[in-house]
Amino acid sequence: MAYAPPRVIGQIKGLKDEVIKKLQIVAEKAGKDVKVISGFEQRVQLEGKDVGKPKLSAHNCAIAADVKIEGLNSVQIAELLEYAGFSGVGRYYNKDGTPTRAAHGDLRGLPAAEGTDYAKGTEKKNKWGYRWYGVDTGRRGGPNKTSIIWDYPDSPPHPTPTKAKPAEVKPAPPAEKARPAIKVNRTMLIAAIIAALVIIAVLLAFFLSSSSGTPAGDLVGTWRTSSPVTFHTQTDFNTGTLQDVESEKRDITWIITAGTSDGTLDIEEHYTSSDVSSTGTYTPEFSPNFYVGVINGDRLTVQKGDSIVGEFNFTSSIITGTWDDSTWSAIYTQRTYTASNGLTLTKQ
Repeated sequence: MAYAPPRVIGQIKGLKDEVIKKLQIVAEKAGKDVKVISGFEQRVQLEGKDVGKPKLSAHNCAIAADVKIEGLNSVQIAELLEYAGFSGVGRYYNKDGTPTRAAHGDLRGLPAAEGTDYAKGTEKKNKWGYRWYGVDTGRRGGPNKTSIIWDYPDSPPHPTPTKAKPAEVKPAPPAEKARPAIKVNRTMLIAAIIAALVIIAVLLAFFLSSSSGTPAGDLVGTWRTSSPVTFHTQTDFNTGTLQDVESEKRDITWIITAGTSDGTLDIEEHYTSSDVSSTGTYTPEFSPNFYVGVINGDRLTVQKGDSIVGEFNFTSSIITGTWDDSTWSAIYTQRTYTASNGLTLTKQ
């Protein structure tokens, strides 16, 4: 909510400008509105038949006001009236001697009082006291109303109230300024992009390193046969039907890396042959060979192109299955195979 400056409000109609100006000084000093509860017109109405006789009241001369300020008593308000330059200042008290919530201020002896009985300022800024009695005179507004009895310093002693300091009023804080928008310059933008790329790289590295926990990840690495494995070769070159024409023992090494898609592997095979025995025509194989492995649960299928050449079961430390490369041909059909579950490799 925006801060509203304090004002002079209430019965201000008819008061001289100088009265209003000084009351505004009081309002700004107190930080609160000053409410005029008895000004010029109201007092004229209360005086009734005495209207127009300045000697009856400084109010009738439009140079006086009785005022209230929220939270302050008569003594505190009177001190503020003196501060603002009112030459006549009055405090109001209850019958028990405690200050009321209103005080009087007028401009007697000041230029604003010229032409009235208050022009000379006979009381000279007297700090006289008013005692507030519940007098049922009917003089001001009828029965059961109160009136003010003027009690000058030469009257019987009046109980002296404790002098109170004007209440400390803290001005309302200024409205909070909107914070300027943060300007993003080129350097900040580049730094943010670099930071984002670093985070992505870290996450990617973490993902790749954690891939060892997947079936495909378990197979990545180097695998070898613990002893030579017997391979047989058949052709239909001589008889038109497949017949064994060659056998040999192979020491095999697979180097397995991650494939180009999820669940696939690249297999690079190296082997050396021993105990070769041939009884017919066949086409020798050479090392290295390259295959693709496809994972399905705990099953590994090895393919050469679109042809399946091996079916294996595996764990994280052993691969066991059957090799049967019988789908390729040149001038004749040739098949290379092992016994059922005859090929076993262990992880190195």
